[in-house]
Amino acid sequence: EDGECEIFSLLNLAGDHISLGDYDKAYHYLDEVQQKSGLKAYRTREFRYRMHVSKYMSELSLIKGDYSKAMEFAEDTLIQGQNTAVKKYISMGWKLKGDVLIAMEKIEEAAECFEKARDISDQMGYPPLMWKTRFSLGQIYNQQGNYNAAKKSLAEASSIIERVASNVSDTEVKE
Repeated sequence: EDGECEIFSLLNLAGDHISLGDYDKAYHYLDEVQQKSGLKAYRTREFRYRMHVSKYMSELSLIKGDYSKAMEFAEDTLIQGQNTAVKKYISMGWKLKGDVLIAMEKIEEAAECFEKARDISDQMGYPPLMWKTRFSLGQIYNQQGNYNAAKKSLAEASSIIERVASNVSDTEVKE
């Protein structure tokens, strides 16, 4: 169990550093995860480590502009999610694919991926993907000139964020 906590802590640090724009540090933590995950003590939830690593590598590859690598990791996340029937990662995989397709200017395909991700995240009630997919769809609909759909999708994203924030008691964090 201690090994599991360590791996997930390292994965969380990688994700935090991606959010902060410190990509070298994110790679460092992902390398550390990959080195440790092969050890016997760390194999209990290896499939989850691999999904997180694939997700973060997709994000990092997209940031670097390596769309083929980003798509490879996004598809790996999706396949791993499907193979384990973990809806969170299936939804995440579709969202990642949509992000890559947007960067590649394949708007229609991206919209289909975001719609699939939205539908799955709605089924399981997972707010982070619920608002992120709606935000992405709102941007696409706006770009397509479908302003009513864009307004609706963005309002839904905002509503989800406000609902989650209403449950936060710390006013500094809430703002």
